[in-house]
Amino acid sequence: MEPAVRTHQLSRSFGRLRAVQGVDLEVPAGAVYGFLGPNGAGKTTTIRMLLGLLPPSAGRIEICGLDLARERRRVASLIGSMVETPGHYDHLSGRQNLAITAGLLGLPAAAIDRALDIVELAPESNRRVREYSLGMRQRLGVARAVLSRPRLLVLDEPTNGLDPRGVRDMRRLLQELPGRDGVSVLVSSHALADIDEIATHVGLMHEGRLVLQSSMQALRQRYRLGIEVETTRPREAAAVLRDAGIVASAEGGRLVVPTTDNALAPEDINALLVGHGIPVHGLAAGALRLESLFHAVTGGQADALAA
Repeated sequence: MEPAVRTHQLSRSFGRLRAVQGVDLEVPAGAVYGFLGPNGAGKTTTIRMLLGLLPPSAGRIEICGLDLARERRRVASLIGSMVETPGHYDHLSGRQNLAITAGLLGLPAAAIDRALDIVELAPESNRRVREYSLGMRQRLGVARAVLSRPRLLVLDEPTNGLDPRGVRDMRRLLQELPGRDGVSVLVSSHALADIDEIATHVGLMHEGRLVLQSSMQALRQRYRLGIEVETTRPREAAAVLRDAGIVASAEGGRLVVPTTDNALAPEDINALLVGHGIPVHGLAAGALRLESLFHAVTGGQADALAA
């Protein structure tokens, strides 16, 4: 089966600024793909190119096997998107909002009922949107994006600003969409806990490049366990280990060392840090989180993690 998204050396420059450089993105069909990266990494520029809103400076984009540059209209019919905060007519009901979009797309009323069922808003569909919570507004935005039964759904920060219940509901919705509706989902997010929870695949942008791309299963197998070091000087400890060629990241008041091919044993980590005058109060093995990989990659260890 053709990937939902495949790019070939995708690049975009703005004058002398190279915002996206040689990105080979691949989103498998049926995946929930977490698209990550710090501000300015090139995520938004990449998404705008995938949606046909911005032409690439170089490279090629394929959506479900179709070349975007050659078959723009056909590709557009395959994509649903919710980018930034969805806009709604607050004085109208949720159903009336969707009816406007359905009318523009020439879709039957049944498409509205189906979309409302998918996002579980049918019971609230006749309420005015001004009475909706932020989570309900976000789900209405997703309902609009899936009205036309797209094969690819692109969502930008879908849990942004949601309360814990809204986050939980959105996570569950995104997890269920591929199996329920046969759609592939690309989610751009800063919320690493969300991606850790829902993604089947992940890609990490840093300084305009795709520095890590993998299935979550492969990541968890390769970096299954990490070493957590309790120290009062985690940043200094991370610097010492990095100087020794060891991936490490300081997170809050602790140091996380992923288990990689070049990682030291816990006793060697302890000896190295103590030898540099850094106190070690505890060492423990724990499951590696996506957050640890993110900090390690953006902290300058991209080659070690993306190898």
